[in-house]
Amino acid sequence: MAAVYRCLEDALHAGYLTGPKRWVPAEHVENYRFWARGSTAPFRSAAHGDRFLLPWVNAAGAAAYLSYGTVSEIPEASVLAAETFRIGPDGTVEAGPLYLMQKAAAGTSPETDDWFYMLVAPQGRPVAINVISACHDCHARFGAQGSLGYPPAARRVPSP
Repeated sequence: MAAVYRCLEDALHAGYLTGPKRWVPAEHVENYRFWARGSTAPFRSAAHGDRFLLPWVNAAGAAAYLSYGTVSEIPEASVLAAETFRIGPDGTVEAGPLYLMQKAAAGTSPETDDWFYMLVAPQGRPVAINVISACHDCHARFGAQGSLGYPPAARRVPSP
């Protein structure tokens, strides 16, 4: 998957950057490539439409995220971005959305464990989603680890 990603990575990022972001903070989309990588290579996620994900995490959340669940409290202002793509049965590669999660101040959104979920289509437009049913219902399974799922052990970046 790493080789497929290397062929696709510039096109993914360029697509996400296209057009206005409206309610999605543009700086997250512009800057996530400067954040810490959350995995050494893309990994398949059934919960994200059987797409391959490559997560990135900003400085506020890097230490907690890269502990891969050993730290249960994810700090306020943590932001995660996950680039995605899918490989079809015929071998064709399809760009997927950029998934974003931003941790808000405690008590801001108790129904989502204070996470705001956002989605940017491969062509750059923000997508309106029901963040409870489309995102948080699955992420709530990981409540003991800050509502975060993590890459398989073989794909984890060594902790700082």
